[in-house]
Amino acid sequence: MAVTHWMADNARVRWVEQDEPWAMESQFVSRFDLPLNLDQNRHNAFNGRLNELRAQGAHHRRAPGHPRPAGG
Repeated sequence: MAVTHWMADNARVRWVEQDEPWAMESQFVSRFDLPLNLDQNRHNAFNGRLNELRAQGAHHRRAPGHPRPAGG
């Protein structure tokens, strides 16, 4: 829930039609501090810790007895 609240207060969404969106993504990731974008963002100080937390979450979701998400 903390991430949800942080995103509600801080995240903004914009879009632009682009033939090669991956090129624009690379520019944004290199110019701005986007800690939740792990792909191409290894320079961010939070990257290693967020990768650890995501791995722990994935391990927990695979644990016996953990309910599967709907549709998953």
